[in-house]
Amino acid sequence: TGTRLAEAGMAVYGIDYEGHGKSAGLRGYVSNFDEIVGDCRDFFTSVA
Repeated sequence: TGTRLAEAGMAVYGIDYEGHGKSAGLRGYVSNFDEIVGDCRDFFTSVA
């Protein structure tokens, strides 16, 4: 799990997709798929 990896000294990252997790709005609803793609691109760029 992420906790075990972090305890072993590894960096662990996660993304909270729109409509999932603790995001505001309707659960599971994605109004614009291109925005999620952009969010993923930004996330992976920030942790690279």
